[in-house]
This record gives sequence, structure tokens and C-alpha cells, in this order.
Amino acid sequence: MAGSESIYTPIREILASAAFLQKARCSEQDFSRHRALPLPQLVTLLLNLHKGTHRDKLDQFFETITGDPLAGAPVSEAAFCRARKKLKPEALVRLNDALLDSANEQIALRRWQGFRVLAVDGSTARLPNTPAIADYFGKPRGSGVPLARFSRLHDVLNGQTIQADMVPYATGERELASEYLLFSQPDDLFLYDRGYPAFWLFAFHAVEQRHYCARVQNNFHSEVQAFVHDGVKERIVSLTPSAASARQCREGYLPTEPLQARLIRVELESGEVEVLITSLLNAQAYPHRLFAKLYALRWGVEENYKREKQRLEIENFS
Repeated sequence: MAGSESIYTPIREILASAAFLQKARCSEQDFSRHRALPLPQLVTLLLNLHKGTHRDKLDQFFETITGDPLAGAPVSEAAFCRARKKLKPEALVRLNDALLDSANEQIALRRWQGFRVLAVDGSTARLPNTPAIADYFGKPRGSGVPLARFSRLHDVLNGQTIQADMVPYATGERELASEYLLFSQPDDLFLYDRGYPAFWLFAFHAVEQRHYCARVQNNFHSEVQAFVHDGVKERIVSLTPSAASARQCREGYLPTEPLQARLIRVELESGEVEVLITSLLNAQAYPHRLFAKLYALRWGVEENYKREKQRLEIENFS
């Protein structure tokens, strides 16, 4: 418990700081006078993720902090909603970053072969069907409600979400994934499922000197097709970009030279053949037998979405 308390100490300090107040409020007038629900208490209340009514949430919260079960909340539901509108969403991102920094300083993080393993994955979320929300996030063809595009960068061995996005549905998942490279470290290893591989994305990894492991479709490249046909366990190949891939690279100011990559064949229990592509070329340092379990770690980000949607009910708006 003592270690856990020390991890959260920076959060309490940030909530009480003048710097956080400046970044968290929407205008200079917000949270400027003494209120029954000041900024630190408002944020703490929101982080409790209570699923009941606002009245119950407020009563239970103030009962906890005052120790008086009969005191009742000194603010109304309407006052709580007004205070919530004064809070910038970016303030919660700032708190998450501070918590991650504190945890990483005090806890020995789990790693794979020296790498922090970061899985990238996307999802969607149903949103309230209001004109303003539908106009910003968009409605896919055939959908009666607006949908948001979710994307995140998740440390699967340590259960930490490093970066997360909630953007209009039409936003491309690969484009969001490429932005995560700018928040990464030299000892990070990225995991991608079959929806992400693209020559330009791997070229970006080469420019940023970041490693990756991804599952690819059998028709991703002629080298992959030949690899599947030959039935070998692994092979180092040279990927030459197609005309379309080269154009994408030029549009993103990325090099178009052929890329060296290593193909890994994994036979699943179902009999299906899984082809992985990785920038880890050294077969002695990273033998073939390690990659099936490495790629399976990607399910950690899937479970992260599952917890949010099923347990936290993030799509259950009222």
C-alpha cells in the first residue's frame, strides 16, 4: 500500500497546483472563486466512475470525504454538470501522463528481450445521436447512430495505456498509429494486427529507428506470397514498394528504398498459417520460437477495450 500511495502522490500535487488549474479550465473565470465543488474534488469525483445517478454519486462522494453519512452533498446535480463543462478533457490526459511517469520511476517494468512491448489497436464506440455529435464524428453508411474511431498504444506487459485517441470515424487507423511513433522510445517494440501493415508505415519505423512485429495478409507483397508457397520457417526479404506505396511515401516525405524485413511462419493449432513480419533480423538474438508468444501478447490491448466497454460501459450514455 505504501508503494501504491507514493505512485499517486504526484496526482494529488498536480490537482492542487496553479499550473494544472490554468491548463484544465476552459476560461479564466472558471474555478476562480471558492466553491463547494472545486477543481481537485471535481476531477476526483469524475475518476470514481460511478454508474448510478448524479444525486447518489454526489452524496456518496461527500460522505466519503467528510466522514458524515448524513451531511448530504453541498452541490446539486445541475451544479455538478455546470462544473463538469468547465473542465478541458486534456486535463485528464495530463493526469494519466503524470501517473505513468510516476509508476515507471518506481516500478520495475516487465519487458520482452529488453523491449517495452506496445500493441496498437483500434475500435469504434457508439455515441449519442445528436446533430452536433453526428456532424463531428460522422455516421457510417447504414448506421443509425454516430460512431467514434478509437485508437490506442498499449503496453501489454504492464497494462498501461500510453496514448489514446477518440476521433471522427473516417480517420484512418494507420495514420493514428504512425503518430504514436513520435511518442515512443528507442527500446519500444510495436505489435500490429493484419489491418495495419503498409510499406510507408514500415518505412516510417525505419526512419524513427523503431522495431515492429506485425501479422500480414498472404497477399501483402510478392515476397510474402513466395514465402508462403515455399513453406519455409523464416526468411529475410527485401521489400520493394509498389507504385502506389512509393507515392504514399513521397507524400509523407519518407524514403522509397527497399526495406529489409524478416518473415516468420507460425502454424496455429487450427492448422492456419500465420505470417509475421518483423524488423528484428537477428535470428540468433531473436530465434523463431519466440515470435508466436510475442504476437499473442497483442491480445492485451483487446482485453483493455473489453474492460472499458463491458465493465465500465463507456458506450452507456445518459
